[in-house]
Amino acid sequence: MVHTDEPRVGKDHPLDQIEAEAISFLAQMRRDDLLQDDTKYQNRAKEVLKEINQNARVTRLSSKHSTLKVKNGKPSCDISSHGWTQTSQELEYGIRLAWKYSRKCIMRSQYEKLRLCDLRHVKTSAEMGKVLLQKLKEAFNQGDIQPTGNMIDRKTFDRD
Repeated sequence: MVHTDEPRVGKDHPLDQIEAEAISFLAQMRRDDLLQDDTKYQNRAKEVLKEINQNARVTRLSSKHSTLKVKNGKPSCDISSHGWTQTSQELEYGIRLAWKYSRKCIMRSQYEKLRLCDLRHVKTSAEMGKVLLQKLKEAFNQGDIQPTGNMIDRKTFDRD
């Protein structure tokens, strides 16, 4: 069994934490010149915060988030969000950062070559099979392997 002290993903977090992490991520993209100017950064930040708040829901958070906080006059400890829909550029930047800072990967020095295949548009298992075979062929690159990650939107994936 592998034990790690890295935080687990996919758990509910308080709304204010999700908002802060999203803005921090976008600010890092701006610092790295992936968002070319401050206007684009500010517009994207507004869009992201709006979507995070639209996706907000009441939920029971884990005990480490159970301290009562007040935001806009309402307790926020039981409010979480499904987050926001990242653009392909944001996803690729995110997976590159995750790979770069992964302590257990011996190939992390190649993080800048990591390519994202955004497959969120694929809706059926038959189409998924075809697309994945094509993307595997592209990643194999006639033996010169191209590091590749595939993004599938599990919320809308239908089996046929």
